[in-house]
Amino acid sequence: MSEKGEYMSVASPCRPRTGSGAIRRRLAALAMLFGVLAGPGLPSAAAADAGAWPQSGRTVRLVVGYSPGGGTDVLARLVAERLSTGLGIPFVVENHAGAGGTIAANIVSKARPDGYTLLFASDPELAIAPVVLDTMQYDPLSDLQPVSQVARGPYVIVARPSFPAKTLAELVAYAKAHPGQANFGSSGTGTSSHLLGEQLAMLAGVKVTHVPYKGLSAVVSDLVAGHIDYAFVPPLVARSFIEAGSLRPIAMATTERLAGMSSIPTTVEEGYPDVVGGSWYALLGPAGMDPRINAALQQGVREVLADKESRMAIERLALIPQGGGPEKLRQLMQDDSGKWRRLVGQLAK
Repeated sequence: MSEKGEYMSVASPCRPRTGSGAIRRRLAALAMLFGVLAGPGLPSAAAADAGAWPQSGRTVRLVVGYSPGGGTDVLARLVAERLSTGLGIPFVVENHAGAGGTIAANIVSKARPDGYTLLFASDPELAIAPVVLDTMQYDPLSDLQPVSQVARGPYVIVARPSFPAKTLAELVAYAKAHPGQANFGSSGTGTSSHLLGEQLAMLAGVKVTHVPYKGLSAVVSDLVAGHIDYAFVPPLVARSFIEAGSLRPIAMATTERLAGMSSIPTTVEEGYPDVVGGSWYALLGPAGMDPRINAALQQGVREVLADKESRMAIERLALIPQGGGPEKLRQLMQDDSGKWRRLVGQLAK
């Protein structure tokens, strides 16, 4: 733990994985090309940073807005370890948990855009916070520079074992027969698990009670104990409880069945095509980061996701590898914010 009380871990370079030499050769070629394109004259500070990136002896701070051991943190450490190996520079994971990931995002938005301070983020701090918070210290679209989406993970609707409903249709029928009595838990007001629950209730035309918690572990604990009826939970969190019979799967909030949990029907199959969502994860830097650094980072992520061992490790987390460049990620941020803004507007009527 650092002097400031932040948790850190270093993903240090180790035995090169397949493709790491290719990354270094491409970086060297890019650096030579950048020198040619720069032409005569004194380069700017940003250009100097870009030309030397990654510089020997430096480390990259990978800032995460959630506690150690959580889903975002686990994936961030996996990616950090593989980027460290591929790019030949240590990636240090820093956890700045709190406020739905916005503390970490704000830190990175104010950092020097030299490629040595990056954000490993999830959708709450990038797409939901601008919709549900009255004030924010940063604008995700103007103060952060997208690099690449890394993975996504749909939520699974799970219920307490004694809940009468075994299917989504039965859950809706129960809620209609007992207005306001069916309750669902979430990891906090304004989170995607909360908004998806509200969206299902609105589309089904039922009245249910939302019970917010301070994190998913508390949601699952009360669900298993029978204190709440159902919740939208990441499959990685729910899987062991489902296998043990402590939680009952209702439906997967996605368009396709999830490998390893293929017996669970999707919300699309169950007649609710708009109740699709979960969490997605991405790499970003501060706005103003040199495009050449961004390109090198994109290539690093691309190599990670192309590696069979890395993909399998991500899939073991019940996540789906994604990839894609800055524009694809920026569009995802805009589309998700628009979706949640419309939902919040409808709920406010």
